[in-house]
Amino acid sequence: MAHSPELRASDAEREAVAQELRDHAAAGRLEPDELEERLGRAYSARTHGELAGLTTDLPAAAAAPMPPAPKRRELPERMKPVAARWAPSTSPRSWSGRRRATA
Repeated sequence: MAHSPELRASDAEREAVAQELRDHAAAGRLEPDELEERLGRAYSARTHGELAGLTTDLPAAAAAPMPPAPKRRELPERMKPVAARWAPSTSPRSWSGRRRATA
């Protein structure tokens, strides 16, 4: 928080710290009883200094991880002969049937 520690905290700021604490608990950094104790202190905090003290021993919130890439779907059996016909050839002949020039 970039605010002065003695400034009063808003409900939204208290909720943001509470959500950060829940995220750290989900990551295994806080035990359930410690989470409950810190949540109680977060919701009863009056100043930014009181809120900041609840997360000083925790790493800064990291960006959300990238979702995994979607899995490629397998081609239906009935489409494999068609796809093979249009796939690039690995044979030394080009599409015209003539041999490629090799150096």
